[in-house]
Amino acid sequence: MKRKLYLLILLFLVIACTPNKKDNGIITVDIVKNYPQKIISLDDIADISYLSPSSDSIDFLFRGRVLCVTSNNIITCDNRTGTVLFFSMNGTPKHRFNHQGSGPQEYGHIKLAVYDEKEDELYLAIGRGGNKINVYTSVGQYKRTLSLPSGTILSELFLFDDESLLLYDSHKLQDASNQQYDEMTNEFVTYTVNKDVYEKNFVRISRKDGGLLSYLNVPENDAVKLVTGTHFQGQWVSQILRTTRLLKKEQGYLVYNPETDTIYHCDKSLQLTAVMTQTPPVSSQEPMISMNIFFDVGNYQFIEVFTVKMVIGTPRCPSIMLVRDKNAGSLYTAKVIMNDYQGKEVDISPRIMNLSDEPQVGLIEFSLMELQKALAAGKLSGKLKELVASLDEEDSDVYALLRFKSDTELQK
Repeated sequence: MKRKLYLLILLFLVIACTPNKKDNGIITVDIVKNYPQKIISLDDIADISYLSPSSDSIDFLFRGRVLCVTSNNIITCDNRTGTVLFFSMNGTPKHRFNHQGSGPQEYGHIKLAVYDEKEDELYLAIGRGGNKINVYTSVGQYKRTLSLPSGTILSELFLFDDESLLLYDSHKLQDASNQQYDEMTNEFVTYTVNKDVYEKNFVRISRKDGGLLSYLNVPENDAVKLVTGTHFQGQWVSQILRTTRLLKKEQGYLVYNPETDTIYHCDKSLQLTAVMTQTPPVSSQEPMISMNIFFDVGNYQFIEVFTVKMVIGTPRCPSIMLVRDKNAGSLYTAKVIMNDYQGKEVDISPRIMNLSDEPQVGLIEFSLMELQKALAAGKLSGKLKELVASLDEEDSDVYALLRFKSDTELQK
């Protein structure tokens, strides 16, 4: 009798500790449940390098944004002049060029960029929709133009292989945001425009001429519109839920249409395998709640969860961050802090990963003004304090380059 009781207790413990998965191996995440908080130090899960791209020459000072990060380059753009600047990984200037203009070999607004170090080819998706990609060398020599369908709204871009680029076209999301609220029927009325567009959202195109090579057949659900809005100053204002649809992995990509609740892994042969799904379904909730694509850091999986709700004055829908222990299957609400910046909570989301062509590398930007105020308040320490104390007001902003640790490294 005692032996049977022991076996029953052992069986219960095994079941209780089993990771939260369906029978088919897909991880299921309950995104509305309340979870205990887990405080994680960024220094414990990543090797951090601080840098401020700078130079003694005024030509390499910039106020703008990072376009992309490769193994040996940080590529930025100055918002005021449109100059593209190449820096080494420690912030030392390397190259710069400016072809801003309206000519066929020039660019206006730069929406996205990827750089192939081996071929020395910088792909700049230009225009508000990014439907034209100009290719340059690192010193600014024009090579060719890739023309995409005129209705393309490019939101994510990757080097897929030596012959192709992988992109996400969000024109369907933009169409869904062209809505007005009909108070008589209590429904959204969507106004769409016929355009020259891709048939599907996930597209692989030629690096030579931009020609269509193939689609990724990621499941879609056009009945779900992840759009919210509100009346503001007498007008209806709408907002699209901006989630990450593509994330590079060591062996392929994660791909995701949040309207379907399920994240897939896509290998180099374009085969899809479902890996994670949310419950309850996004379509069953009001307001809708949707998870973002997850990313792995050692034994952790970070999962951002959005409420599809507009908050006037903020560019994104409100969100929380969950973290999942892959061994135990346990879920927590994550609070990520920095050792070198007292009181600072860090947004660990896929957005910090998609600037890099390396799967486990992320980048966080800090405005120099914010850090100088923190320095004066005694909130900085370590290498971050040393760097900020050495900078003048005219210097560039500060970046934290994150190399996330593997499971083996985290166990050391």
